This record gives sequence, C-alpha cells and structure tokens, in this order.
Amino acid sequence: MSLLGKVFIVATLLLSLLFFFAAAAVNATHNNWRDAVTTPNTGYRDKLANTESVNQQLRAEVEAKQNELAKEQASRRAALSALQTQLTQVRDDLSKRDKQLSDLQAAHSELAASEKSSQEVLARLTKETEQLRTLITTTRADRDSQFNKVVDLTDSVAQLQGELQALTERREQLLGQVTMMKSQLDILGINPETPLDLAPEVKGEILVVGKSGLVEISLGSDDGLREGLELDVTRGSQYLGRIRVRTTESDKAVCEILENYRKGAIQPGDKVDSKLG
Repeated sequence: MSLLGKVFIVATLLLSLLFFFAAAAVNATHNNWRDAVTTPNTGYRDKLANTESVNQQLRAEVEAKQNELAKEQASRRAALSALQTQLTQVRDDLSKRDKQLSDLQAAHSELAASEKSSQEVLARLTKETEQLRTLITTTRADRDSQFNKVVDLTDSVAQLQGELQALTERREQLLGQVTMMKSQLDILGINPETPLDLAPEVKGEILVVGKSGLVEISLGSDDGLREGLELDVTRGSQYLGRIRVRTTESDKAVCEILENYRKGAIQPGDKVDSKLG
C-alpha cells in the first residue's frame, strides 16, 4: 500500500470519528417537541391557552379603560367648554374691571388732590383746635378758680350770716340784761356811769404761790373780779400785803404781789378779801 493510500485511510478514520462524536452530540441535545407541547400545565399548549385567556382579559380591561377614557374625555371636553365659557365671562369681567380701574384711578387722582386740600384745611383746623383747647383749658381753670372763690365767699357769707344772727340774738339778750340791770340799779340808786375802782366785796384764799411774784386765788370773773382790781391778803389778824388782778377765769384768777404793800410771806391758804382801805 502506498503512502497516499495510508493517508486516505487515516483521514477516513478521523472523519468517521468526527461524525460519530457529532452524531452523539446531536442526539444528546435532541428535544421531544411533542411532549413539550402536550405536557399538561407546563406544556406550550396550556401556556398558550393561559396566555390567550390573559390576553382576552387584558383586551377586556383595555376596552373598559378605553370606554372610561372616552367618558373622561367627553367629561373633560364638557368641562373645557364650561371653562372656556367661564374664561369668556372672566375676560368680559376683566375688561369691565379694567374700565372700572381706569375710572377709579381717575377718581383716585381727584381724591388725592382733594385729600391734599383737605389735609391743608385739617392742619389749619388742628392748629385752631389746639388754640381753642388752650383757651378752653385757661377758661376752665379761670372758671374753676372763680367758682372756688364763689364757693368760699358763699361759705363765708353763710358763716357771717350765722355769726350775725348769733350776734343779733346775743345783742338782744344783752340789751334785755342791760335794761334789767338798769332797772335794778335805778331801784338801788346806783349810777352806772360811776367808775368802779374798788373790788366787790368777796372772800377767797390763796391757792398757789409762784416764784415770780404771782399767786393764784380762788376767786374769778363769776365773783366780779376784773383785771386791775386790788385785793388784801391776811392770815388771821395779820395783814400780809396787797395783790393786783392780772388775768381772770370763771372760778379763779392770777394776781401779782405788790411789793410796796408786802408785810409778810404769802402762803397757800391765806385769806383774800376786798381791799381794806
């Protein structure tokens, strides 16, 4: 056998092995399409049926959504129409408002000018008001002062009228007493014009002897004593001196000791009599 024959034999052997392995590989990867299609639940037939059912449901849902969308679009078209109508009305209102705004701006300009004039008048009136307030305050203060004076004068007049009435009543009483005393003096034959230099006939005693030459006695204005009258002081049959009345009260008097007549020390309890001579 030649070399070429051997090469062909080896080549044929290699190709045979190659085809064998290729056939084995194809056989290993071969699928049973009938079983894959007809297998219950997992086969392609059942899957296709399920897919078609789902597809029909989706189509039904799409149709329902399309119907809803049509209704929504119709509703929106109606709402859009209403909005367009409203927009037209709003535009008309806006046009009217623009005209009103122009009128108001013109009126505002007039009012601004009027306000400026009013402010000037207000400033002038405010100044006049302040002046009037000041005048009113001054007038009220003067009125209150005058009123207080009137009240004081009224009180004074009322008080003076009361005093006048009391003095009038006292005058009437004194006139009555004077008339009665004159009658009694006429009966006793005493002239009221005769000066009374002598003290009335009284008897009392020394109450207190002071260090400054003053004494207090138990006789007073109710006993007929008056300022300037002189009294003699005795102790038993002893003549002690003379005192002169300085002030009197109703039941006692303060007298000064006359040093020119002092004959002894005057003590509380010494007798006080009318001047002896």
